[in-house]
Amino acid sequence: EEYLDVRLRKKEENLKNWHKWIDGVISSILDTFKDAEVYLVGSIARGEISRAHDVDLLVLTDNPPTKDIEKQITIKIKQKAKLTPQHSVDIHFANKQIKDEALRRAKHYKLLRRSK
Repeated sequence: EEYLDVRLRKKEENLKNWHKWIDGVISSILDTFKDAEVYLVGSIARGEISRAHDVDLLVLTDNPPTKDIEKQITIKIKQKAKLTPQHSVDIHFANKQIKDEALRRAKHYKLLRRSK
């Protein structure tokens, strides 16, 4: 019972302080996808941190992973960034060719990093 509370509290803390650990995730993404543009999307991008369940990132790249390997890629990115299960981050991939459509679908977004 208490263990669950500790994990939940840690998860909430990590969410509130997402800006402190997100750079590690972005670096891992850029290591994997050299051409990536990384956007913050979802409730945090809308400024609704209290309603957020996770940090949503949209990664635009010329070579997005296929759906069947997307999960493994996401796990590798999280491992490389040294995230724990209490760091809730959801990574969505899309092809740069549909950038406008992907950003329109996201509605609220903020560019966090663009490849050099």
